[in-house]
Amino acid sequence: MGLAYLLALGFTFFLSLIFIILNSSRSVREGVIMESETFTTFFTNSVFCGWDYSIVSENSAAVRKKILFQELKAALEEQRKRLTQMNRSKRDLARLYAVRLAVNVIILCILAASLFLVYYTMTNLIDLQKQSLNKELSLVVQYLPSVTITILNVIIPLLFAKLVFYEDYWPVTEMRMTLFRTVVLRLASLGVLVVTLYYRLQVEEQTFHRMEKAVLKKSMVTVGKIIVNHVQCWETYVGQQFYKLTLLDFAVYIVYTFLWNSLASETIYERLKGKIDLVANYGSQEFDIPQNVLDLVYSQTLSWCGMFFTPLLPGISFVKCLIIFFIKKVSLMNNYEPPQKAYNASKANSFFMTILLLSFIATSAVIGYMIGNIHPSKSCGPFRVYSNENYTVWKALIDEILSWPRGVANFLFFLATPAFFIPAFGVLCFVIYCYWTIGQGYKKMQEMLSDHLKMEGRDKHFLLARVDELQKRHKQLEIPESLKQSTSIKGKLLLSPNQPIDQWPGNS
Repeated sequence: MGLAYLLALGFTFFLSLIFIILNSSRSVREGVIMESETFTTFFTNSVFCGWDYSIVSENSAAVRKKILFQELKAALEEQRKRLTQMNRSKRDLARLYAVRLAVNVIILCILAASLFLVYYTMTNLIDLQKQSLNKELSLVVQYLPSVTITILNVIIPLLFAKLVFYEDYWPVTEMRMTLFRTVVLRLASLGVLVVTLYYRLQVEEQTFHRMEKAVLKKSMVTVGKIIVNHVQCWETYVGQQFYKLTLLDFAVYIVYTFLWNSLASETIYERLKGKIDLVANYGSQEFDIPQNVLDLVYSQTLSWCGMFFTPLLPGISFVKCLIIFFIKKVSLMNNYEPPQKAYNASKANSFFMTILLLSFIATSAVIGYMIGNIHPSKSCGPFRVYSNENYTVWKALIDEILSWPRGVANFLFFLATPAFFIPAFGVLCFVIYCYWTIGQGYKKMQEMLSDHLKMEGRDKHFLLARVDELQKRHKQLEIPESLKQSTSIKGKLLLSPNQPIDQWPGNS
């Protein structure tokens, strides 16, 4: 049972890694192609080669027009930013760097305060649960860390989006900075939650094992519902936190969509835009694509983190994302307008996949540490049958391998030793270096071919200029029509002396 549970978890993570790598490689490849294009080639390809002539419906044609419009708008915005940066003086650069330094200091202070708030609420949660509280207050206390993290995830990114405006980045860089800071906030909040839980539960577990049996029985009567359950069944307690975070994230989104979005769109903007200048200047709501994609990444991270402790959490997350998709679709068609800021889809998609990969790596590291170092609970979970205090979840796989034939077991154990790992790491580095060298060769070949095409173009321009110059000279050397006629008359006068006089010109 325990081995099957562990293998199912490992297979799920491995399958997720494969899909992330495939999509990341595709997105990065598209982003590199977009980066290698100059503005001239981009505009040329978009204007002359951007249309899909297989489109036959008016709706598809309208969508394609909007896509081309957004791509050209994003390229023009980047070109405008590039020209602005090229024309900055040293004084402007000093002022800009000072503003960016101040903004980053403010953001670091906000992140530190947010993480401390998560730690403070989590610590107080464990302390408050040891007290006798009524049902209503106990329910509020149980959801205190989840509510804190969810509120921070809603409010703090709005502050980041306002602050990044003063840093004067490119549109793509502005989006990346905002999303990176938001990802740091969300992942760090989850990390503080897990670390605080681990520390407090480890302390209580050590205290629990130092108690004598008589004192333990006495404590089970008074605070057994709190201390003993948390120590003995810590997987359930941690799984509850991720389950609460998932439910609260879904509930907050529903409330935000139906109350705030609808109210802001229908009541505030539609009814007051002609009466209050501030509302008219603020404008209607824009659909923030990067932030909504980041919400999906956050939901996926919660699913990965809680999968080991709550096996049904991925199914709950799937249903949650499915419902949110249809709600967003209806809300998008009724309450939102297209964003005024243009983003390059290929660059944004590669950045999203990179964030998802980093979230997967962080989650895998946390889950792997728990599997390899933390003792399983004795009263719940698939590993509860093992009563040895030195037992870890990873030993379930080791015990299974020890039951296999000796040769196979020794080979598998050899794969985990430095004798195999160090040469394998060296071979892997060599392969990576070979691919990097081949890539540099292709890049050099691309530059050579590009230079060759430029030379061919210059040769064509030179030849066309020579042809044009020769044509102009030829026109200058052409005999005028009147001169041609006089020349023809003189030619007729220069006839043979044997020609009769009556055939001379003027005697006809």
